[in-house]
Amino acid sequence: MIACLIAFIVFSACDGKNDFLEYTITYNGGAYGTGEINAGLKEHGKDFILSTSTFKRTGYKQTGWSKTDGGSKNFNLGGIYKDNADITFYNRYGKWYVNDKY
Repeated sequence: MIACLIAFIVFSACDGKNDFLEYTITYNGGAYGTGEINAGLKEHGKDFILSTSTFKRTGYKQTGWSKTDGGSKNFNLGGIYKDNADITFYNRYGKWYVNDKY
């Protein structure tokens, strides 16, 4: 009885192949961003904290993350991603600035 309970608990968090479900979170600089940000792994059912690292673009400051290249901002830097799915986030820039001043 105890062995069956342990097996149920383990398999309830697996995908049926004894692999724990993890989702790949990648970052893409889009058409104009430069640099590289390491991908992360999100565990099934757990929140994932998005990167606070940023891509570079001359004349712009990155303010968050978009689900599409050139799309609207969906998440802040360091925001929480809750979905259980692989995803690529694209940089989202704020106002144009000169010498770090708006």
